[in-house]
Amino acid sequence: MVPFRVMQKSVETGSIPVTKKKSTDGKKKSSSLPIVSCDPVKLNAHLSPARLVPGLVLHAIVDSLEEKGALLDIGLQSVQAFLPNKNQQRTVQEGQPIVIRIETAKTSRVVVVTSFVEQDNLSTEACESLQLNHLMPGTIIDCEPDPEPTVTAGVYVTLGNGALLSKSLDHHRNFQLVIR
Repeated sequence: MVPFRVMQKSVETGSIPVTKKKSTDGKKKSSSLPIVSCDPVKLNAHLSPARLVPGLVLHAIVDSLEEKGALLDIGLQSVQAFLPNKNQQRTVQEGQPIVIRIETAKTSRVVVVTSFVEQDNLSTEACESLQLNHLMPGTIIDCEPDPEPTVTAGVYVTLGNGALLSKSLDHHRNFQLVIR
């Protein structure tokens, strides 16, 4: 999985090839492709170093390979991530986009991460001050079902800070709910 952010809705002309489709009347019409970016600066632009908590899932790019692991660019000016060899799901290469989970978030310039994203959840301390716009895809959160709002096609859950999150049970339109 390579995370990306759409930077421009469509490309009219230029160096990027545009696909041609035949319309129903037999004439060719051109369709445009969006321009996307997997740059961590753009993907993680809404985060700050104070928001880096254990269990948060981020998108990064491998900057360099070292003897004991890899240094990763997570898109923050003052912070880099370190992925030890023992925490690598697969061997990484320089320039490779990767999905990571923060293991320790001390107030230093280097944050220790792992590529085993599904093995832990967001820390309970982080859930107490959680803001929904700081959630990243892939982050696992401990939550409790809220019995008050009754919904026939879904469930409301409390995240631990008074915020409610609704989850539809329609699997055709939404991601599946992971229950732990």
